[in-house]
Amino acid sequence: MRRIFVAALFILLALSALSASAQTAPFAIGGTIVTPTGTRDHAWLIVRNGKSAAIADARPADPTMKVVDTSDLIFPGFIDLHNHPMYAVFPRWKPKRRFANRYEWRRDPEYTKLVGGPGHELQSDESTFCDVAEYAEVQALLGGTTAITGISPRKANPPVPSCVNGLVRNLDWYSGLYAPGQSERESNLLGITPGDLDPHVEEDTRNRLRNFDLDLVTIHVAEGSPSDPESSGEFTSVWTHALLQPRVAIIHGTALGSPQFHQMRLAGVGLIWSPRSNLELYGTTTDVLAAFRAGVTIALAPDWAVTGSLNTLGEISYANNYSQAKLDGLFSPKQLFEMATAVPAMLAGVEGRIGSLQPGMEADFFVVHRKVVSPYESLANASPQDVQLVVIAGTPIYGRERLLKDIDTNLSLEKFSICGVGRALNSAALPARPFSTVVTRPRSKMAQLGTELGPLADCADASYPVFGPAQSTPQ
Repeated sequence: MRRIFVAALFILLALSALSASAQTAPFAIGGTIVTPTGTRDHAWLIVRNGKSAAIADARPADPTMKVVDTSDLIFPGFIDLHNHPMYAVFPRWKPKRRFANRYEWRRDPEYTKLVGGPGHELQSDESTFCDVAEYAEVQALLGGTTAITGISPRKANPPVPSCVNGLVRNLDWYSGLYAPGQSERESNLLGITPGDLDPHVEEDTRNRLRNFDLDLVTIHVAEGSPSDPESSGEFTSVWTHALLQPRVAIIHGTALGSPQFHQMRLAGVGLIWSPRSNLELYGTTTDVLAAFRAGVTIALAPDWAVTGSLNTLGEISYANNYSQAKLDGLFSPKQLFEMATAVPAMLAGVEGRIGSLQPGMEADFFVVHRKVVSPYESLANASPQDVQLVVIAGTPIYGRERLLKDIDTNLSLEKFSICGVGRALNSAALPARPFSTVVTRPRSKMAQLGTELGPLADCADASYPVFGPAQSTPQ
């Protein structure tokens, strides 16, 4: 019965999403367009019926089409394959020590008091659940994310409320990419240990993989220090649980080494890297050099706001800093961009729909102010106030008021300030309530729980470490 109810709910959501996207008339936006084959300066992205209809060198001559000219950079939207959005409302937690594994900090009294306990309370109530979900999606939007995963099932009274049909595509609950009534094809498993992996969920996941009903399963594995036996031993469990197979991606894998990465490559298993959170919690991060040399497909994701970056834009800046200082520039800004767009799209099996700007694909993109000549370096050094516009399925969702109105003069906007600059949200795209109330309710609730509402954006993030000289790496 629960599956029937959820399927019926998603049919209604799909119909409402299609209706909303159809309201935006065709338009063209000009700038430097980043495509899979390179950048095209002074080009035009033509958007029609929610799709990228064409990329043209000449300004469209159609007098009935809205034309918006910019001198900025147009990127495909980020795809965040690993996040815990229901913790986006929390302030950054700075642990007083480093942990051997993910189980230690989950039992830590300070974490329980400041994050774990309040998080359970917020997610148990449907009203605050929806507030937190919307806050998380706006936080993601500010950094150019147009698709995300990880919104948790409710701790009580399931199923997940309809508010998950929100601002960004939820790839595991509601993506808008499939026919009405069709199940989503991405699934998240918390971990491989008995406390994290429910036997019924495990069996259902294996069956869906066997029947090709899933394109991607992500699972936390070996999240801890390489010297921690509990973490390093988890890789064997992936094999014994029959999850070392294609269409599976390991999250973190900080305790893994070259032998395990070679097995992952042979099995077609991907890797999702979240360096900032890893370093905050364990003082180390995944050996991505070994993974890269083994040929493992690597995506980049922020993990969560509590110890990671607030969104993918922040994580790209962090990873770029880390790559240059500690990995001898292993990953260029262009590669990091691809690790947050085309690579996660491929891992999730949606590379024909999202993850790049090509004719016929979904018009999911964002516009960033150009700071330097290289578009990718501009992106790696961008701040939240540099994001000018975010569009999902051809509908303008967030950005500068002028740009939003230039695309659709009939938009109803909710205006606010972020990092000292004016921005606005498309009110019709909000799941159920004005964003101002989404901020007010959790702030009051969190004060009652002994904590406070975390920042929506990293406007001047002094907590980014200054990394030392590059590590010497064996050849």
